[in-house]
Amino acid sequence: MNLVEMLSKELKDKHYTEFQKARYIYIRCCQIFSFDARWNYFTLFSEELIKKIEGSKFDIEHIDSPLVICHTFSKSILKPLLEELTTLNVSLTEGEHTFVNITNLGSKWDLDATLGDFPRVKMGLIPEGFQLEGKDFPFEEFDKELGITYEDKEKYMIYTWKSGYDYMNKVSRALSSSKCRYHYSDAAFLYNYMSYLMRQSSHTILDSNGNFLREIHFTENEEDYVITKSNGEYKLELKKATK
Repeated sequence: MNLVEMLSKELKDKHYTEFQKARYIYIRCCQIFSFDARWNYFTLFSEELIKKIEGSKFDIEHIDSPLVICHTFSKSILKPLLEELTTLNVSLTEGEHTFVNITNLGSKWDLDATLGDFPRVKMGLIPEGFQLEGKDFPFEEFDKELGITYEDKEKYMIYTWKSGYDYMNKVSRALSSSKCRYHYSDAAFLYNYMSYLMRQSSHTILDSNGNFLREIHFTENEEDYVITKSNGEYKLELKKATK
């Protein structure tokens, strides 16, 4: 995938300001990329694999993997894209966590996608990592000019315990039919978000083959369910009792 070519075509004939371009590029990247969940569970994997993930090189004109961590995404993807496609001043905040900074009309903005904005954008929710010097900014109206609208958070709220399992099944079907390419970290974030709203407990597990799964305990019926993915389809299945 040639990101420069693709985004250049999308921005062509758009009368966006440089700041609007940066916002558009940020949101499009959140739709395309996903956090590499193996990084969060580094103790379960070999040191060699973790070093490979951390040292991954990305070419914005030849993207062959959508899985990133904060360092690789900020340094090798978002910063180069903004430098290539906008005239804004672009820099990095580096340390244990890395994110991008831009300066627009004297104001410094933090662009921090890897703490949750990848799945938020895929879910149709407004991203929270694009901030004015660490503070939220009312982007809803601003983004409408970019042709971007967001789902109402109330859509994700559950008011009756009875609907919990049925609603999670709807979420599974929505993930499966989405045009966005979800990966484990996106699905895990979404189910965690949903289980939090429903006051259910949720945690990550690994199966015997080392595959990531998501487990949710429904207090309404005291049963455990596991979210699995097969052939691109997410399913919510009752966890089999262990002998």
